[in-house]
Amino acid sequence: MERTKFATHFTRVMNSHISHKIKAYMLYGVIGLLIASPLPDEIGVVLLAGLNHVKQKIFATASFILHIIGIFLLLGI
Repeated sequence: MERTKFATHFTRVMNSHISHKIKAYMLYGVIGLLIASPLPDEIGVVLLAGLNHVKQKIFATASFILHIIGIFLLLGI
């Protein structure tokens, strides 16, 4: 698989300058945006399911709250 210069530079910066903990928080933020958005939820669910340490109750609660936020954002437009 051939990588572009941008992808190579981005990967190098992410691995050398950003800690593992910050990367995890960024991943949770992206997952939250995907679940709260009007896009299909499966994308966010698949990303969240890839993390083994998420409990079922926490996942259900977070998904419910993010759906409510997404609905209120759409109604506010």
